[in-house]
Amino acid sequence: MSRDAATASAGFQWDDGLRRLADRAGDRHAPWRERVIAACEEELRRRLGMAFTVRDLAGEYAGASAWFLAVATETAPAHPEAWEPSVVMDAAFGRFRRHAADFHGGGA
Repeated sequence: MSRDAATASAGFQWDDGLRRLADRAGDRHAPWRERVIAACEEELRRRLGMAFTVRDLAGEYAGASAWFLAVATETAPAHPEAWEPSVVMDAAFGRFRRHAADFHGGGA
């Protein structure tokens, strides 16, 4: 898969994660998901800084499964419903994408 295709694919996954998060916004687990998302965004800031592109973010996403679960379980150890990567990790990347130097408002 080319780098541009990988970036586009990641963007679709992030958008889907944001939609899934919105669908679950009113449930009792929402506060824990938000805490894990905030912790993931902090980890992304640490890894990428504030000067990055969407392509850089997609590159980090490719390896995020290596660190996501550790961040999630440390942040919400008694709340495994807040660890679902297809919702929480993807939404965190979708939100963080808005800080990319080349993000122009596409996606969710």
